[in-house]
Amino acid sequence: MKLLVVEDDLLLQRGLEKALIQEGYAVDIAGNLESARQFLSNNDGFYSAILLDLGLPDGNGLTLLKWLRESQQSLPVLIITARDALNDRIVGLDSGADDYLVKPFELAELYARLRAIIRRHCGQADNYLEIADFILNLTNKTITHLGNSLELTVREYAVLSRLLLKYQQVVPRELLLQDLYSWQDSFGSNTLEVYIHRLRQKIGKDRIQTVRGLGYQLVDAV
Repeated sequence: MKLLVVEDDLLLQRGLEKALIQEGYAVDIAGNLESARQFLSNNDGFYSAILLDLGLPDGNGLTLLKWLRESQQSLPVLIITARDALNDRIVGLDSGADDYLVKPFELAELYARLRAIIRRHCGQADNYLEIADFILNLTNKTITHLGNSLELTVREYAVLSRLLLKYQQVVPRELLLQDLYSWQDSFGSNTLEVYIHRLRQKIGKDRIQTVRGLGYQLVDAV
């Protein structure tokens, strides 16, 4: 899963990026509204949620939130801000935010709130998403298949969880690559194929179908 963090404080940027990557998320950082709009325009459908600060150098983060909602984008948004007045929280939620977290906050609470807005967006009531013969655990970043816990690397989890959340839908190759790129490693041209191959060995070679020219699709067992 990939997150967009919209935050202008450089120290907090680095801290959030490190913490979220360690938690298993891929992360893009935007330091202002314009940069955030560019990320969203160039990566439509790539993000699982946005962490949005309100006090940004080029305006109020609420303008980005309103732009998202007016364009009918239902992407989950968690406001993270130092504005703790009741009216600020009311305005933020009424503007379309899914949750509101006041700085400073504990990382454990941030993770929990992220899991909550992501699972609600997926139409799930708890952190265990049952998808066909898989169980995706958003809390501890594990996946169970046919009752057996899969031994997955962070990157394998990133690819398989994305395929699960788009079950039986074609997931563009570019979207899966976006989930991998934020670990800032150097990738070869066949990096994604390597992870797909490893996952096929773990869940069955016929479960992940290649859709030529488009991407990959997780399907029912034959």
